[in-house]
Amino acid sequence: MVKYFLFLTLCLFLLAYFKIWNTHATFSDENVYFLLSRDISLNNLPYKHFCFVHPPFQLFTIYIFFKIWGVSIFSGKLVAVIFSSLCVVLLFFIGRKILGKESMALASTLYFVISPSFLIFSDQELGVWESIFFFLSSFYYLINKQYLISAFLFSISVFYRYLSLLFLPLLLYFSFQRKKFVYFFFLFFILIFFFIFYFFGNNFVTQSILYQFFNKLFMNPKGDKDYWQYLSIGCFTLPILLIAFFISYENRNKELLLISSYSIFYDLTLLILLKTLSYHYFLYTLPFVSLCFSYSFFSKKSLFIRTSLILIIVLSLFFNLSSIDFYLNKDRSKYIEEIASYIASNIENEKIWGEPSIVSYVGFSRNVSVASNYLDPFIDYWRYLNEERIIEFLKKERPRFIIDMNFYLMSSNKLANFVKDYYKEDVIFEERRSGVTYLVYRRIY
Repeated sequence: MVKYFLFLTLCLFLLAYFKIWNTHATFSDENVYFLLSRDISLNNLPYKHFCFVHPPFQLFTIYIFFKIWGVSIFSGKLVAVIFSSLCVVLLFFIGRKILGKESMALASTLYFVISPSFLIFSDQELGVWESIFFFLSSFYYLINKQYLISAFLFSISVFYRYLSLLFLPLLLYFSFQRKKFVYFFFLFFILIFFFIFYFFGNNFVTQSILYQFFNKLFMNPKGDKDYWQYLSIGCFTLPILLIAFFISYENRNKELLLISSYSIFYDLTLLILLKTLSYHYFLYTLPFVSLCFSYSFFSKKSLFIRTSLILIIVLSLFFNLSSIDFYLNKDRSKYIEEIASYIASNIENEKIWGEPSIVSYVGFSRNVSVASNYLDPFIDYWRYLNEERIIEFLKKERPRFIIDMNFYLMSSNKLANFVKDYYKEDVIFEERRSGVTYLVYRRIY
């Protein structure tokens, strides 16, 4: 075991070093979380003083990292780098228990770290890696029959991201004492929920829980449903799960049969039911896809299957090269710095508003005031609140600049009319290789 673990540790160290050395601004929701976490204080708390549509643990985790390592992109991204790396370590120990061989466990972790999803998102602080880490920790302790700590860790996972709750049936299957696990889980879940509710009040329920449920399942997005957000990855992970499903069925391996089938069920359920999709929603099944890959490769001594599995890896990397390059190549993010520098040099003490990822980065990196402290600038959230309220808020706040990306904001007719009446197009920034265009509007009143 020692040699495998040392090899894994070396690989993780090199990958983490590259990610840290390569730290740079990216077009990502993480910029929103960095800005909000930076400004947390007793007089500026989520749900009370600004809207936040996710569970609270993520913001306070980033806040702690900022306190220890200073406020910077490096500190913020370090959260994701550390937790994603810990997920790899946990996957190794889970693989050794489930698959029975350390070589198979190592193969699982190697697939995990070279997958496009991990290469792209392992330094993206989206709250998902923390949730996956606690979920995998719970799974590890569960298969070792330590139900109290397993239930506690799973309940923590839920309050990083609610999606982990969908894996409760899978955990119940692997629990030899289901009643004990369910009892402990609901005990910890209720205790944590009421602690958060006591501290933040009803706003926590309306802004986070009700909005997530209502928006994800019932609100139709302005544009078309982004199936490609899953299919660009799922076109390659789904075949691996299907191969593992048939092999585990043939071998009467109940554990791998359930892992593969439940992962397929999870992915397809999100794909079909959710009104909006994002890449990182599907990171939860990546550890299980990795286990299925290793199991299929070693359990079936078939040249055709092994060649097919290797080909799937190669094709997944090839067809996602543009996305990998977009997030990992520092040169691709120069336009973000250009926008931030332009706004900072022309704003003085006024505010900005607009597309959340770029506006939050400008606010975070250049210490520019953002007019969205009280209203999340995602369009679906406006519709959830009432778009007229947003317009009134903007008239009152009078941001100097409004920044739009690919006419994202202008897809709202009400906002488009507001901008037309009170703003003029000021400057355009482009990242031509990816077709991203930013329009900066300057206030004229």
